[in-house]
Amino acid sequence: MSTIPLIIDGEDVLLPHDRHGTVANVYAEGPTIYQGATKELALQAAQSSAQAFAAWSKTTPIERRTLLFKLAEVLRSRAEEIKRVCDQEISCGPLWAEIITDGAIGMIEEYGALTTSIATGSLPFIQNGYGLVFKEPLGVVLGIAPWNAPIILGLRAVVAPIAAGNVAILKASRSLTTTDRRGIIDLLTGVCNLGL
Repeated sequence: MSTIPLIIDGEDVLLPHDRHGTVANVYAEGPTIYQGATKELALQAAQSSAQAFAAWSKTTPIERRTLLFKLAEVLRSRAEEIKRVCDQEISCGPLWAEIITDGAIGMIEEYGALTTSIATGSLPFIQNGYGLVFKEPLGVVLGIAPWNAPIILGLRAVVAPIAAGNVAILKASRSLTTTDRRGIIDLLTGVCNLGL
C-alpha cells in the first residue's frame, strides 16, 4: 500500500490515519491510500499560495511562458510513464491515456504562448468618458479536477490562472492518486499546492 501525500509549499504532508481513505487499483498490490485535508491544512495551503503570489504576480509574461514551456518539456519526457499511470488509475485504455496526455502537453504550450497576448487588449468606446482596462493577477485560485481525464483536467484547473500571474491550489480527485503530481509540483513549488 502506498499513501499519497498532500503537497503544501513543495513539502509532502502526511496525516493521521483517521484522515485516510482507500482507492482500489487493479494494478497495485493493495489499495492506495489518499488523505482528506483538514481545515487547518487547507488554510495553510492558502497561506502558502498567498505568500508565493507576492513574488509570482510580479513575474513577466516571458518568465511565465518559459516556465510553462519547461513544464511541457518535463511532461513530454515522461509521457509514456504518465500514459501508463493514467490507464492504471482510471482503467481508460492506452488510446484515451494518449489523448489526454498529449492534449495536456499541447494545452500547456498554448497557455505558455498566450502569456504575452493576455497582457494586451482594447478599450471599449465610452461616449463622453474614458475606458480603462487593468489586467493584473487576482491572487489565489482554487482548481477542482474531476477523475475522468486526470492529467489534462488537473492541469486545466491550474495552468491558465498560473499563466495569468495567479497562484493555484489543485484539489484533485481522490481516485487520482498519482497522475496530477507528475512533473507539476516539483516545477511549480509554492505557485501550485495539491490536495486530494
